[in-house]
Amino acid sequence: MDEVVDYYDQLAPTYDDTRFGHTWGQFLDRQEREVLAQWLPDEPGVDRLDLACGTGRTLDLATAGVDASAAMVGRARHRHPDTPIECARADALPYAPESFDAVFSLHFFMHLDPSYIRRVLAECHRVLRPGGLLAFDAPSDLRRRFNDYQPEGWHCATALHPLEVRRLASPLFELVDFRGVMFAPVHRLPETARRVWRPADSAVAQSRLGRWACSHFMFLLQRREP
Repeated sequence: MDEVVDYYDQLAPTYDDTRFGHTWGQFLDRQEREVLAQWLPDEPGVDRLDLACGTGRTLDLATAGVDASAAMVGRARHRHPDTPIECARADALPYAPESFDAVFSLHFFMHLDPSYIRRVLAECHRVLRPGGLLAFDAPSDLRRRFNDYQPEGWHCATALHPLEVRRLASPLFELVDFRGVMFAPVHRLPETARRVWRPADSAVAQSRLGRWACSHFMFLLQRREP
């Protein structure tokens, strides 16, 4: 985990531009937000934690944020001065039990090995209230097998299948939904064509058949009670 934190400490000054300052990142951001908007409770008084919040890209959807990279947290605090943001590891969250109604995390679980994922899931279960929701993403194991993609090192090394997520989450969580993200490389089309095809790509990605062929999955878990 230390090497992950060191990597993002160094990347923090350029993260927003290099990851989300271009058409691919912007397209991905919009699709992820569409799914989270359907999943996350947004009633008044609902507490939502952005886990591994980075520089704060999605902190507008949360009431609190946490990240293990001090450099990322510094930029997030500057970007969202009114949102409480802590610097802590995901397996040792600085919150009391049952503090949140929902936890969401993007572009984080893909860097973790299964044993660490289990530790993070246990900690999320601790800070969630009964019936609380956990949403996160990961590259599609199916798509990677089709493309014969071989990651190098820890970066984006973990791809998941819904059945694997169900196994990792048991018995703490139940997998209640999953969606596809980025079915086709629409971000590579000219701007005028993207405007036409982006809604179609989102529709296909979230359909029952299309989601299995997307490059990423988004998973929704619900806290199980003892």
